[in-house]
Amino acid sequence: MRVAQGPTQDGDARSSLFVPDARQAVSKFLEAGLTLLESLSAPSGADGFGRIEHGLSTLLRTDGQTRRPTLEIPLPESITAERLARVITGFLGNLTRPH
Repeated sequence: MRVAQGPTQDGDARSSLFVPDARQAVSKFLEAGLTLLESLSAPSGADGFGRIEHGLSTLLRTDGQTRRPTLEIPLPESITAERLARVITGFLGNLTRPH
């Protein structure tokens, strides 16, 4: 098992490494979720959804060809197509293995 090195400048572990403890990964996941909710939250005024709508609108773009809205989420440098493919393949492989 490879052990994750210290975080990079943007706070993410290097892409070739993984978190050795699922509890640590879940903790980071929850922290990220709370940070997202906090970024969309504010004391509600006359329009309680206005702040949320504005926060979400920063993630929406219009596709140049279809003119349909798309969700665009900037990813940190540590998330690559190769890393995503490796993680998804490993996860699906674990689902098919008998315990």
